[in-house]
Amino acid sequence: MGGTALALPAVTILPQPPYDCQRMLSVVAEYRCAPPNLSELIEARTLATRLMDHEVAPLDTYRRALAVQPSAVIVFKQDGRVTGLFGALMLKAPALDLVLEGRFDALAPDTDLLTRDGERPAFAYNWGVAAENKTAAVAVLTAVGEMTRRLYPHITAFTRAVTGAGRHIALKRYGYRPLRGPDDNFLVKEPIIAESAA
Repeated sequence: MGGTALALPAVTILPQPPYDCQRMLSVVAEYRCAPPNLSELIEARTLATRLMDHEVAPLDTYRRALAVQPSAVIVFKQDGRVTGLFGALMLKAPALDLVLEGRFDALAPDTDLLTRDGERPAFAYNWGVAAENKTAAVAVLTAVGEMTRRLYPHITAFTRAVTGAGRHIALKRYGYRPLRGPDDNFLVKEPIIAESAA
């Protein structure tokens, strides 16, 4: 018995510049953010687990992603400790249907879907942000915001809100919208292209 395929949500995807890890890391370094070494990664994952009160990807997932995209996780440190982090994946076009169909596994993403240096990403998937104080939050969010503004200002980004506060901030402050309906915690932020003056 045949069924009717559900229409996928409509999103705007625009062509992007090539993935350039060194340029990305150069921008975030201006805000004292950098990819973590192994001990910092363990510390960052512990921080994210505690602050998000939600399942986060296993350590091996982060290590595999960082091996392909050193920009996939950045951390901010104060007094020698990781106090803030941001995780995001730059993904190839074949990952889009997985995301729109709700089949993208953010806890164990297929690294073949990650954009390599010189390849053009189709979109970004924001793993999340965690910070234990305002200084750390400002540092990581400013670093990522500036990197996006300079290098990928027209990229579409997806994220899953795991807390009510995070969802509220994403919707009200960062321009995300629910993907499939008003109560959806899976969110999308699409590029805003200024219309040319007539």
